Parts: sequence; C-alpha cells; structure tokens
Amino acid sequence: MSFTPCGGITQNITNNCQPRIKGFEQLGGIVNKKDVVYIEIVNEYINGYSMSNGFPIYQLRQNPKPFNSYKVEFQPDTNLYKKTIQFYFDGIGGENAKNIIDSLKDNEFMIVIERKEKLNDNNTHIFIGVQNGLHVTEMVEDEETGYWLITMETEEPAAEMSGYFVMEPFVNGENVEQ
Repeated sequence: MSFTPCGGITQNITNNCQPRIKGFEQLGGIVNKKDVVYIEIVNEYINGYSMSNGFPIYQLRQNPKPFNSYKVEFQPDTNLYKKTIQFYFDGIGGENAKNIIDSLKDNEFMIVIERKEKLNDNNTHIFIGVQNGLHVTEMVEDEETGYWLITMETEEPAAEMSGYFVMEPFVNGENVEQ
C-alpha cells in the first residue's frame, strides 16, 4: 500500500491532494559561478539574480533510477544536504568536448532546472549549487553514441533553493536579471 497524503491522520495537515508531477523540463542551464554577478537569497528562495554566459544542458534522463537526474540526501554528520545531478551532453564531438567537457573539470558551477510541476509562478525553477557550487565527480563518454554523462555534486545548508527564472535567454549566453 502506498502512502496517500490526503487520507487518514494527514488529511487535515496537507494543503494539496493532487498527484505530484515528477521530473524536469528538457532544457536546463549551467553557469560557471564566476559569471554570477549576484544572487539574492531570502528564506531559501531566489529573490534576485544577475548572471550571464549560461550554457544549455539537454536530455535530463532517469539514469540511474529513481532520482531523475537530481538527488538530495541529508548528511547528519555535516548537517548539510548532499545534492547530486546527472545530465548528458549529446554527441558533441571531439572538438566541442575539448571546450565543454574540459572546462567542467576545475571550476565551480550552478545549474538551474525547471520543474514539470508548476507549483506557483514564483517557484518553478531549482537552483543547484547556488550556495557552495557544484563540482564534477564523474565524466564518462560512450564512444558509440558520443554521449558524455556528467555527474556533479555539492553539499549545501538548504535542501532546495527555488525561484522564478527566464531560461531561454540564459542558455543562449545572454545576461539575465531579476
């Protein structure tokens, strides 16, 4: 029997009895933390930002299952949340690999992804690495397909940082502000 948040003892404490829409939209963006001019955080919500030189990440997949490319684990020994995100660069070829993959090795990054579930207008995007920066923990190339599977991790005080974000200009390298 699965847990039902709107039945039994919890029916009076939950505010939404609709089934959750899991996963993320297909377009996400990654940015080097040095290209983030400022980020304003208020109560674990991204209230304002200014950044440029975003780069698209595509094909967020359910690999490995079940964490749909993004996983958060509480670490009691450090009192932090370990966040792991995986994404693929699809068939970028050798020349682009030098420029893209190599640049991921030695820098701190932030990734912004959009939920499929639209909770409200001000809470549609998740900012991963905004507090302490993401670092690459694994990069694997599949020679046959040309895919690069990238795994990045960070440990941060907040379980989730969210807010509204304008994705298309960001992944086109333009400056975005709110």
